[in-house]
Amino acid sequence: MPTYDYVCPACGPFDALRSLAQRNDPCFCRTCGAASARAWVGAPHPAGCGCCAGAKRGATVTAQDGSKAFPSKRPWMISH
Repeated sequence: MPTYDYVCPACGPFDALRSLAQRNDPCFCRTCGAASARAWVGAPHPAGCGCCAGAKRGATVTAQDGSKAFPSKRPWMISH
């Protein structure tokens, strides 16, 4: 069974194991028993990701000695 995030108006966020059919139904808070709506929590972005700041970052990282690395690429896709 998947885990879903909910927000209690009095106690704050909590998670609950619920079936797929029950995922959008209100869940009762384990602490105070209040009906709580499902929370839509997004994944956090790493610092300097570029997608939120509008900056476009390249995939190539150049070291001081001039060598290049491609840390965000798949190793089997790097040409030799």
